[in-house]
Amino acid sequence: MVNSVDIIKFFCCILIIASHIVNIMPNPTANYFYGQCFFRFCVPFFFMSSGYFFTGMNSVKKHSYIVRILVIYIISSILYYPYIAEQSPIWYQIAFGFQHLWYLIALAEGLMLLWLTELIGKRAGNIFAVIMLMVGILFCTYWKFSEYKAIKSCAVFIDSYMGGARNGIFFAFPMLAAGRELYRNREILNMRLSSAVMFTAGAFALSFIEAECIRRNFIPPIYNDVTIFGWTPAFFLLIIGLKVHVKYSTTSMRTLRKFNDLVYILHFAIIIIAERQLQLFSVSNFLFTAVVSFALSFAIVSISQRIGNRLTT
Repeated sequence: MVNSVDIIKFFCCILIIASHIVNIMPNPTANYFYGQCFFRFCVPFFFMSSGYFFTGMNSVKKHSYIVRILVIYIISSILYYPYIAEQSPIWYQIAFGFQHLWYLIALAEGLMLLWLTELIGKRAGNIFAVIMLMVGILFCTYWKFSEYKAIKSCAVFIDSYMGGARNGIFFAFPMLAAGRELYRNREILNMRLSSAVMFTAGAFALSFIEAECIRRNFIPPIYNDVTIFGWTPAFFLLIIGLKVHVKYSTTSMRTLRKFNDLVYILHFAIIIIAERQLQLFSVSNFLFTAVVSFALSFAIVSISQRIGNRLTT
């Protein structure tokens, strides 16, 4: 019996693929609520789960995990370089990540910061994480409410030279820190599953209300990458994932984890190919991308496992 965190990640991958398809929903309002509200818990869930398990690692494993993420980021950037070269400036795409690859570099940065803040003590580390999240919320979304030129200038600077507020410092690190706190206070996992489900539903309701308030006050395009409530469902979903156990082996879950990682990395290339070469859009693009990215990821995992088995026998 193992926890179901990786199973939730699998469904998150499906939601993320759909979120990267232009006009996946039939009308602008539905597109907004899907792309800027409903699926927004997915990436925080990835970060929080990483923070949870990272906290339980020893120093050697922590170092190895961060190095592995950086290596994957470098390989992924090489894979996507033909598309990166189309963007300007190229240094920005490499430093902060091309499209979905921002997650990998932000994860590595956030983990390094998470590790460093362990040296300043629990209380100080938590306060720093809250401050960073508040900065991210302000300069990602809510700075548009302000008429102060200084705030607008800071938002432009963060977007131009720090990869935006959805980065390793203002977003990944606070989410990772939330996962760390859940690990440190694992007695929270003793709550009833029904309570965790209710809290999750309440968090989703708050995120939808916030998204509607933003929609009514901002002029499109609107990007709710870092908001007050958008990340909160992930925390309670992580509790559910850790509480609910399934009858699979640890090896099977490890395989699923590799599969999820590959789907995330490969899917954007499939989306581009579907749009440019096959002229597939909306739902047809989503279906094509999901099937092809799943098939490729499964094939790569299977081949790598066979090679690994041969090398060990």
